[in-house]
Parts: sequence; structure tokens; C-alpha cells
Amino acid sequence: MVETGGGFYWLIDTTQRFTEFPWAVAALDFCCSAPPGLIFLAFAGIVAGIRRRRPVPMALIAPLAMAVSEFVVPQLFPCGQWIPRRGIRW
Repeated sequence: MVETGGGFYWLIDTTQRFTEFPWAVAALDFCCSAPPGLIFLAFAGIVAGIRRRRPVPMALIAPLAMAVSEFVVPQLFPCGQWIPRRGIRW
């Protein structure tokens, strides 16, 4: 969460400058940068939970935990930089 928020600290000022939204609305927009950070939070939680119970090597846990995190978080918070496939014709 800190990594993502730190990377997008400029979002509040940019939102205010180009949309003329009040600070509170721009800050709410800034909070939308949190879901990508949740991927890393979920990854760390999965890894810590498994490693607390069993001494499984990170080489086995990390890919699975990252894949699960990257699948679950966008399902819960459907926002991001991707373009939805629906309605796009190439």
C-alpha cells in the first residue's frame, strides 16, 4: 500500500489541476491507487501464513502466491490499467 501510494503521490495535485475537483474528491481518486498494493499485501499474507505452518521453500510458494494474489485482488477491486476486452474490435 505504501509502495503504490508513494508511487502515485502526485495524483492528487494532477487530478485537481486538470479536473478542478476539490481536494477531497482528488484524495478519493488517490485512494483508488491502493488496490495494486493489495496484491503485494495478499502475497505477503499467503506466504507468511504457509511458512508459519510448514517449512516450504519460497521457490514453490512465491509463484503460486503471486498468481493467486494477482487473480483475486482484481476480482474484488475491478479497477486498473487494463483495457476491458468487451466491445473492442481489433
